[in-house]
Amino acid sequence: MKCYNLYSKVVGFMKKYFILILTIILLSGCYSNENKKLAKQYKKQGEINAINYIKEKYGIDAKVKKVKEEVECNNSWNCMQANPTGNVTVKMISNKKEFNVYVTGTEESNDASDDYQIDNIKEDIIQHLKDNISLELYDYDISFNTKYIKELYSDNINVMAKYIDDIELYYIEKNLNSIDLNSLNSFLQEYDGNINLINFKEEDSCNNYKKNKLQKKQFLIIYKDSELILNKYNRNFYNYNKFTTYNNEIYIYYPTTDNKFEISESKLDDIKNYKKLYSDLNYKKITQISNAFEINRPREILYLYFPKNSIKNKYKDKIFIASECYVKGVKKYFINSYFHDHTGIRIDDIGLYYVEEENFSICDANTKVAFALIKVSY
Repeated sequence: MKCYNLYSKVVGFMKKYFILILTIILLSGCYSNENKKLAKQYKKQGEINAINYIKEKYGIDAKVKKVKEEVECNNSWNCMQANPTGNVTVKMISNKKEFNVYVTGTEESNDASDDYQIDNIKEDIIQHLKDNISLELYDYDISFNTKYIKELYSDNINVMAKYIDDIELYYIEKNLNSIDLNSLNSFLQEYDGNINLINFKEEDSCNNYKKNKLQKKQFLIIYKDSELILNKYNRNFYNYNKFTTYNNEIYIYYPTTDNKFEISESKLDDIKNYKKLYSDLNYKKITQISNAFEINRPREILYLYFPKNSIKNKYKDKIFIASECYVKGVKKYFINSYFHDHTGIRIDDIGLYYVEEENFSICDANTKVAFALIKVSY
């Protein structure tokens, strides 16, 4: 028995490392002997090309730190058959500044692009915008639509505008709707995207916005006070300070111009009505974890914000919104997104709030909709 156990352990150990080695091979791809020689040749020529290109373009002598060949796969399954394309990315350094050059390695060539100028371009564009907008800038976020640029940048900001993908300028307690922006017209004619000027009531709101944007969370509108969106065709001003609140227990944003609807405290019907929705719920415990509220049926989507500090329960299970309204004169009960993991609760965890996007258009017109947060215990 001991020998058998030892044998099992040895076999298990070998299987584990065999799978690990196989995985590494599959992920890394395979070169034929001919392609290995080509890859080495491309990297050598690409290194020479990059050195000459940088010398000619910027007049600097740069050292090569690393050369990586570009690969294409003949077999889409884990790139089992890989071919070098002939192009390489050369990582270089000059005066302690690191940058990359993208160039061919198939032949002698100075036709290349690089990211040596990206930081300078970004800084100059932001400075240009600051100089032409009469508001003190708190922070910004700017992204490019390319990694590498061919042109030589020499303060030609308008030419560089075509490489910008998105610009957001952040302000604290400023009136965005009153500023003169005519001096930006020439830049906007070259820039195909939007310049978003976003005002926040306080610095914490801006910092939370940036943090959640970096994490690619939705419902970022909760942090904004107002926003001015500029492009070459038009200018649109949005005032987001239109949240309706009820006793600081729920905030509702209704994305319309008038934002007119009523909200009042309510109560949900017997929870057994909701258990009739899905037989699965008969074996689970449903707990109401927020007060219930009532609104007139909206014409559009509502954004519902529940402050975390107003809901005392611990959230180890999924949270949902239970709602009730009349559909063709018959009272119906709903639980949002139940059994749909891609949405829910998806009450998104944003800063100090649990947030949900709801559309009650299925309900009869001119009727009340009652809703509350519930927790389904498994």
